[in-house]
Amino acid sequence: MRIGIFTITDALNYGAYFQMYAMYQYLVDLGYDVDVFDCNRSLKLKLIKNVSVNPKRHFFKRKVISSYRKDWDRISIKKYKGQELDLAIVGSDEIWNLDNQHFYHAPEYFGIGINAKYKIAYAPSVGFGDIKKIALDNCVATALTSFDFLFPRDTQTKSLIKECVDKEKMKNVIEVVDPTILYNSWESFKTSADCKKPQIVYYSYDKNPPFKDELLKFARERGLKIISAGFQTDWADENSSVGPFDFLKLISESEYVITTTFHGTIMSALLDCSFICIPNGQKATNLVEKFSLEKNVFGPDDILSDKFDAVSRLKSSHKFVDASKQFRILLSSAIEGLKIKEKLV
Repeated sequence: MRIGIFTITDALNYGAYFQMYAMYQYLVDLGYDVDVFDCNRSLKLKLIKNVSVNPKRHFFKRKVISSYRKDWDRISIKKYKGQELDLAIVGSDEIWNLDNQHFYHAPEYFGIGINAKYKIAYAPSVGFGDIKKIALDNCVATALTSFDFLFPRDTQTKSLIKECVDKEKMKNVIEVVDPTILYNSWESFKTSADCKKPQIVYYSYDKNPPFKDELLKFARERGLKIISAGFQTDWADENSSVGPFDFLKLISESEYVITTTFHGTIMSALLDCSFICIPNGQKATNLVEKFSLEKNVFGPDDILSDKFDAVSRLKSSHKFVDASKQFRILLSSAIEGLKIKEKLV
């Protein structure tokens, strides 16, 4: 069976990479012939990704791109030119967020123009997008009805699907989490627990968080270096330009991780890091609720030092074990069902 994955391939974003790698490697390990297809046709967005008018930022961006290259090479990424596929898997990430202007909104992300016998949407998200506006797009609404299976990543995305498909099809719409939990070998990329370094990794799109002063004070009192991973700040001790798998090593060898992102939360939990999260949207909040990670959430009334001391005693990865088995069975059953359907036709 030839499978094509349609997702964002060139984002300088650890989460986008991890979900792409996890889906790809999971299917390869099952023995399928798999390619990930790059559908970005926007020269403007390619230039934005590769070039910055600020010399300091441009130099940092070039270092990040160089770090990503070796990890992109782990995946078979090709341009989509109408190749015939047995199965197309669309997702994950915010590919259905039409309000997010940081990536090209390829029609393939909605299953449009894909030459495949069958289509599955696995863990797509609308992110912060306006679902009413997206649902009013006739092309989108029609396209969603063409999928054989729809597995949204969060409740907001499930609501979009409900706006577009009939009640009969909604019976087969099952909410999943993210492809990262399909892959169960993340620990092979982590540093052993006895190699912890006196440092905190800060991973967030927010370059000036409201808790910055408290974080700086906490780090100074404990003799910890603050490392901002993947993004530049003017207050961290170090701005790290490491690629995705070196990022896993970085967070696993650090005493603490603090993040506001969905994937910062899920990867820290999967690697049993001592982490706290400040969910910055419905995706991350949804993740916290699904896996009972409330003890890791830093709230407005919390004290950073007390919170970090508490979470250093928590283990979170076991919470994903049962879900990982469940979603692997779900996706495999869907694929096997389509293979049986093909034989009956």
